[in-house]
Amino acid sequence: MKKVLVLFILLFMLLIPATALAESTDTEAGTTPDSLFYWFDKMAERIFLLFTFDPQDKAEALSKIGLERLAEAEESDNEETIGKLISEFVKNNEKAEALAGDDLDTLVGLNEDQAEALDILSELIDDEGIGDKGVDRAISSVIKLLDKQSSKLEKLALSDSSKTAEKVARVIDKTTAKLNKLLEKFSKDDEDDSDDNEKKTIEELIEHVQSSTSKHIAVLESLLDKVPDSARASIEKAIEKSMHGSKTTSETVGRRGPKAGSDGEASQASSKGGGNGKSKDNE
Repeated sequence: MKKVLVLFILLFMLLIPATALAESTDTEAGTTPDSLFYWFDKMAERIFLLFTFDPQDKAEALSKIGLERLAEAEESDNEETIGKLISEFVKNNEKAEALAGDDLDTLVGLNEDQAEALDILSELIDDEGIGDKGVDRAISSVIKLLDKQSSKLEKLALSDSSKTAEKVARVIDKTTAKLNKLLEKFSKDDEDDSDDNEKKTIEELIEHVQSSTSKHIAVLESLLDKVPDSARASIEKAIEKSMHGSKTTSETVGRRGPKAGSDGEASQASSKGGGNGKSKDNE
């Protein structure tokens, strides 16, 4: 009887995450770390992954689990727990990318998950700040993975049909829009933030996002001649909008002078020839 009960529990734990992962669109936290049942939830994930043998299926599952960790971080009030959850998200993401290979549908799915992750991370910035608990590291990780995935998707699109090119262009357009949205946020946060360390982190991320956005725009441009005529106009519009957003952010950041926290440069810019490193407000 005990063996039957154990088998039933294991089967239940296997089926629940499988169903949830298959039907998930907008990620919700579900069972959170402060719940007594959280251990069972994590164990169910481990068992599900253990019995998932196809690399692409495992990649998709890891990506969804990573998103769930971010959603749980949003719900948590414990700083240490938030940091651990964000770290788990990064690890799951990296494992998923390694397993995805060059499979088109898997890469498209992971790319869409990264776009959703950027939205959740943007909300976490508002709640937790950007320099603590690994939010900045998570954003950097997402951007690196997006760059890798966009390069793979571009190669697949250029070597396949116009239908594939259109599919890739649309998913790249989606993530490019998310990157532009993040740029706008960073630009505003940089302008409002008075803490030098925070400003330096934000400005470094702005550079990272701008570089990634440029790569995404280049991918979209390379696909223009490959996509059907019906899709070309919307992609051209997306490219123009992305280029404008990136340029506007560059101009906004440029008007505020050198990076915060750069030794001597910021103070010299603000106290021209003063030699004491003080800002004009303090002279």
